[in-house]
Amino acid sequence: MPAFSVLAWERFDARPRGNGRPNIWNEPADTEFHFNGHRTAGKYLATRLLEDSFDLSYAYQPRREGVPHAFPNTALYLDWDRRGFGYPMLPIAINCYGRALIHSHGRGALIASSKPVDTRSC
Repeated sequence: MPAFSVLAWERFDARPRGNGRPNIWNEPADTEFHFNGHRTAGKYLATRLLEDSFDLSYAYQPRREGVPHAFPNTALYLDWDRRGFGYPMLPIAINCYGRALIHSHGRGALIASSKPVDTRSC
């Protein structure tokens, strides 16, 4: 997992997630919303950061359906009254699990473990 990733997409889709429960808006699980991204701003930011030797990844389109759940949840929250959110968004993912994932060779079970991880050996 990269430490930072700029998602310079034209748009992204979001579905309210209720984890099997009705969401706060009582919308069906298959309800889909579309939000504008800002590819130009994302490309500019990624280019300038890379030119300054900042280590990051970037993407101009998703590799699979959807975006990490924090982004659609934020977008849906910003459109709380469901009138539409007319501003383009530039999602930037920050990896807050890095050291533990490196130590566990990408196995997420280590993060959920109650056993402390000595990251000094990473």
